[in-house]
Amino acid sequence: CGDAQSASAIADLLTQFASREYEKRALSAETLERYKEINLLYNISQKMASCLNPRDVAALVIEEARKLIAASSASVMLINPQTGTLDILAAFGTASQPKVALRVGEGVAGNVALSGKGVILNDVRAAPEFVEGGNEVASLICTPLQVENHTFGVMNISNDTPVQYTAGDLKLATALSM
Repeated sequence: CGDAQSASAIADLLTQFASREYEKRALSAETLERYKEINLLYNISQKMASCLNPRDVAALVIEEARKLIAASSASVMLINPQTGTLDILAAFGTASQPKVALRVGEGVAGNVALSGKGVILNDVRAAPEFVEGGNEVASLICTPLQVENHTFGVMNISNDTPVQYTAGDLKLATALSM
């Protein structure tokens, strides 16, 4: 009976050690993610300070997004106050050749511009607000461009093959678009 108690005590001790190790690894992973976010914001702020041309800043934001988030295309679009359309300021991939002009409230980007809330769509075809634009899009992250809760545009990051974008990807895209 003593051997069973010893084995049980050793098993409990090993379980506690394993649990602590798991917690340490989770904390390390979270700390690494925070470091990446802070480093990203620092690098972008340094680069943005050197160029205040809106097209250059938008191109810089897209370039940084490409480094961190899987994408085959991306765009930064501003709301045109005269027409209510989303006009492309900078883009790469198929996003630079739009087949359809979106207005605020139309399509995924138009709805994000209207709501001011970012979205992840890992299957855009299943989204009722998705507007077929002639370009291949399977997965999409769309974030609003805002200043003091006023939305003035959106950033789209998309992939022509299915990608499982995460809340972390949305968080990084949101940090880039602020």
